[in-house]
Amino acid sequence: MILRPMSTDCDGPENLAAKIRMLTGLGVPEVEFYNYGLMRLSSMDRIGAALAAH
Repeated sequence: MILRPMSTDCDGPENLAAKIRMLTGLGVPEVEFYNYGLMRLSSMDRIGAALAAH
């Protein structure tokens, strides 16, 4: 599963962590994150925060 950790798809680290937990609960074996290359660093920071909260 590929997630986009930026607005419209994700409104913060808690929301991203909830999506990761849901996918894990559904048995999804791998989660990756899409990066446009122009993504704001704050959106990239959501990944670390979400994984730490997961």
